[in-house]
Amino acid sequence: QFDHVNQARRQPGSTFKPFVYAAAFADGSSPRDTFIDQPVSITSRGGEVWSPRDATPPTGRPMTLRDGLVQSRNS
Repeated sequence: QFDHVNQARRQPGSTFKPFVYAAAFADGSSPRDTFIDQPVSITSRGGEVWSPRDATPPTGRPMTLRDGLVQSRNS
């Protein structure tokens, strides 16, 4: 059988996402803070553009940080 714990390859975002949320909460954000679930593009200092994606498209609706973490949303 396939052992998902030891054999599955995961994207790094799944590993460090809780740390990013923890840093946001430590900086004063609340799990109840709301953002629009929409496409995001981040430009690096070098000019590269990164756009995170999810398995399902953005809803365009408000979503709390708590729900974003629970649903593992990237947008």
